[in-house]
Amino acid sequence: MNKKTELQPYEAGLDKLFIEYYEKLEKAELYKLSELPKGVLPQNGGLYVFYEGTEKPIYVGRTKNIRQRIQLHTRDSSKSESASFTFILAKIEYKLISKEVKKQTRKVLMDNIEFIPIFTKQKERVKNMHLKFILEEHDILQTMLEPYFAYKLKTYPDYNTFETH
Repeated sequence: MNKKTELQPYEAGLDKLFIEYYEKLEKAELYKLSELPKGVLPQNGGLYVFYEGTEKPIYVGRTKNIRQRIQLHTRDSSKSESASFTFILAKIEYKLISKEVKKQTRKVLMDNIEFIPIFTKQKERVKNMHLKFILEEHDILQTMLEPYFAYKLKTYPDYNTFETH
């Protein structure tokens, strides 16, 4: 049985618990990252979702400072540790040209001259995505909502994996 199928029996209970948050996220304004008005991104904690275009959610994240976290995902100087979503996208693209990607550590990939241009290209891709966010400072709720949103928005297991390192 695959991981997604294993979660289906729990979905109804999760829906009851988190439906308010999910509806809040659905109603949240969608911003184009490259056109974000100054002062829109709060320094409060919460959850955010990157969208490819305006319809397709692609990644769910959580943070204690939304503004800072989004900047880390998109900053030219960000490395793989701070631009983790970009790194995931780059690994997916690199996997298309190299079957060795699963065996390579983050450090090895970031030292790979074939991988670096792909990582840089994916940073540009993320900069052109759209974003929704909701505020929630409670760390336990954030922790529980992140995989729930990833499951409901179908970003799991492709972009949000939740595997331990």
